[in-house]
Amino acid sequence: MTGRLSRWWNSSIRHKMMAAFLGIFFITYGPAAIVIFTTIEASMRDAQVRTLDQIAAQKRQKLSAMFQESERNLRAWAGLEVMNDIFALDVDKRIVGTLTRLKQQYDLPGELFVFDQTGRIVAATRSTPPTASLPARWKVGEGDRGFIDKHADPLSGDGAGNGKSHQTSAGPAPPEIVALVHRIHARFGDRQPIGLMVMTIPWSAISGALQRGTAPVVLLDQAKKRPLYLPPFLDGNGDSIASLLSDQRQPILNGVRFITGHADGGEGMPARWRIIALQNTQQANAPIRSVAWRLALLGLVLLAPISIGIHWLARRLTGPLLSLEETVGAMRRHQDLSLRARLSGEDEIGALA
Repeated sequence: MTGRLSRWWNSSIRHKMMAAFLGIFFITYGPAAIVIFTTIEASMRDAQVRTLDQIAAQKRQKLSAMFQESERNLRAWAGLEVMNDIFALDVDKRIVGTLTRLKQQYDLPGELFVFDQTGRIVAATRSTPPTASLPARWKVGEGDRGFIDKHADPLSGDGAGNGKSHQTSAGPAPPEIVALVHRIHARFGDRQPIGLMVMTIPWSAISGALQRGTAPVVLLDQAKKRPLYLPPFLDGNGDSIASLLSDQRQPILNGVRFITGHADGGEGMPARWRIIALQNTQQANAPIRSVAWRLALLGLVLLAPISIGIHWLARRLTGPLLSLEETVGAMRRHQDLSLRARLSGEDEIGALA
């Protein structure tokens, strides 16, 4: 192959000129195309990351709105006059009726519970054992309200609260929930605390809000360094979680590289939560590959007229030399010095003729 190219190169000045001009084209267009491609690639990658950041922020806003609305409602309901019936342990079932109507009216996905100051259950929107009491995990420290992170429902099944597990060998695991709690104050006197109101939100409602949309998302608890929600295609192995917790923008998850967008908690969502939107790099690179193909196509489109022009110019420049060579050859063959080359022009080649 090298020998053929060498013979082609040495066989004609025209070939050398064409090769030189084409080399100049590739030397100039190639680096320019690379610079253009890398600039466009960086710009498109930044745009993709910003888009994923926006998707993650939108998910955060949805969860924040859900929690803020639930907290406002819970605060208002804890201040209802009917809550004074806690003193009588809701003997006439006014609190139960109120909670049931609130659940139906607001289409709550979870349950409502009311406990007295000793932790004894007073009313609930679902049947609970008469011995049920306030689970230890739902107790509020300082302040009037609290948010209980993802956990198994301590009042599901036949359990009686107090943070004990209620899974039996024959039954399913308790459903996972988050809980919002708010103190109930008396509506008279010095408004001393008289009980506690709890709203549970099924984790399925939160995961459902995260699932809706085009980009898959991950929900992490940064403080406990554990995933709270993973899309179905991730198995949650240690390396994947470590990559997500390390703030990498292009982590490798289950052997596949992704681009990520982040949104940290706040504005009603727990501050330690982080939402991460994902996009497979194979999908993300599709428009970038399209740009590369277009630049290559542009090079071919430019190469066609340039090649034609170079070929014409080479013939224009070397044609007189070929004619002069043929004339000299004819003189030698016919021993006739009267032959003349048919050349016109006032350039160097015309002067040589």
